Amino acid sequence: MSIIKEYFWIGILFLLSTAVCRGQHTLRIAGGNLKVVGNTSLVLRDAQLVNNGAFTAGTGTVSMTGTATDAQAAINGSSSTTFYNLQVNKSSNGSQLQRAVQVDNMLLMTAGNLDLNGNNLTLGDANGIIAGESETSRVTGASGGFISKTIPFSAPAGVNPGNIGVVLTSGISAGSLTIRRGHIPQTLGANTGIARHFEFVHSNTTNLNLSGQFLYFDAELNGNTEANLGFWREDASIWSNPSFTSHNVNSNNVSVDGINLLTKWTLGPGSPQNLVDKPTASPTENNAVSSDEEESFRVSDPWAVPTTNPLAEIRVFPNPTTGYLRVDFQQTLPADGHIQLLNLRGQAIRTLMLPAGEQQQALDLSNLPKGNYMLRIVCGEQLSTHQVVLQ
Repeated sequence: MSIIKEYFWIGILFLLSTAVCRGQHTLRIAGGNLKVVGNTSLVLRDAQLVNNGAFTAGTGTVSMTGTATDAQAAINGSSSTTFYNLQVNKSSNGSQLQRAVQVDNMLLMTAGNLDLNGNNLTLGDANGIIAGESETSRVTGASGGFISKTIPFSAPAGVNPGNIGVVLTSGISAGSLTIRRGHIPQTLGANTGIARHFEFVHSNTTNLNLSGQFLYFDAELNGNTEANLGFWREDASIWSNPSFTSHNVNSNNVSVDGINLLTKWTLGPGSPQNLVDKPTASPTENNAVSSDEEESFRVSDPWAVPTTNPLAEIRVFPNPTTGYLRVDFQQTLPADGHIQLLNLRGQAIRTLMLPAGEQQQALDLSNLPKGNYMLRIVCGEQLSTHQVVLQ
């Protein structure tokens, strides 16, 4: 019989370095203030966080690690909890929300899923993003809940707000837009859709003349045949199956044009159109990276954006690397930007400026510890994120 231990924080506790709570424990904040100072890491290894008091995130990272079940690695409590960085890095199983939370900077998916479990996760309006989502580490929610992001709707051009998984382009500037991503398959007549849909709340609901790209993972197909997916849109509580522009099953996206109304979108059984076939996997495919340092890594993932975006096709190589890393862009950059190298706590450890007209950049990582890093590339309103392995 296992013994579940609980730690109660009643006064004010300042975390000044890395703190670890291990082994089926509960870190319970009871009426006091748990304050993270600076870039501190709070590692919850096989532990829950129960906030019944106050939690001050600072610019620190809370990491969910270990092998405990989702429910044993949960975030709970009677008080609202806002994180700066929240990382899911479970070697087996995942983590779970048992109340609504907010992430102001980065939700970093490294290993294992984050089950919304009927609760909502809000990405901070200014900088909140999801990084590192993959087939084996992503936000889920079979029992409900949404992950949401709000942005100014200012003529977006290939913008994937917060990396939430939908890319928008429109010449219209009007008000703000809230995007909510859910994971309960929608009922589409006699069929059901994939385990992903988007709901939109926008002050200007018509005449948007919008182009969009719906991104998804194979793990969300929900038994649907990928090649037969169609685009579905709900208007006035009625689902319809309008035509779409293209479906790329290699990079897992469906593109649509001429959308004037933002309501609710999903994918489900429909007439396939302009299908780009998924190639037969070779031994080095299926998300594996060749060990040959001369082999380039061409990004083709669920964060891909339309080819009008200068960050749509990026070569990051050699990856893995033993020191030097090169970034090549498909086209010259139309505006100033920057590259940030982040550690797995979400901390920026190196920043390089990208002047307009740049087409390549090199980074020297030889003086950094070996391990996994995130490369965040920004150009104007465009954002692209990539994982880098330093050997």
